[in-house]
Amino acid sequence: MTGVLVALLIDAWWADRQQNARESQALERLHEESEAIVAYLERNIAQRDTLIRFHEEAVAALQPGAHAEGNLTRFQEGVFFAFTYPSVNPPRSVYDEVTGAGLFGGLSSVEIRSAISEYYGSIDGLQSLLLFFRQTAQPGLERTMEYP
Repeated sequence: MTGVLVALLIDAWWADRQQNARESQALERLHEESEAIVAYLERNIAQRDTLIRFHEEAVAALQPGAHAEGNLTRFQEGVFFAFTYPSVNPPRSVYDEVTGAGLFGGLSSVEIRSAISEYYGSIDGLQSLLLFFRQTAQPGLERTMEYP
């Protein structure tokens, strides 16, 4: 009887140890992906700052009394990009894999699960807004110029 109880305890201990190893591996991979997300967002912000600057320059050039100085291409980009809503697609393959494999619900920290869920919920919400803006933006405005 004691042998059976010890065997069950060892089995439970081993199962917990395996679960902890899977959780640690998933958390490490999610952490690595979060670093890639930060780098992506930093690049994305820099690109959008440039587009905003072009847009502001184009608006300023249209004001009464504005000088006709400046770069025509940047002016055209500023006008065009006023109606362009680029998508935001940070890396998410590890998150998709972890959720698809059913490991996400097994993460022991409620705070971590909540933070990750909130983040991806906000990204999905942003994508929905961008889709709405694209569908309701100036009809007929099409890109006719080539940009690098």
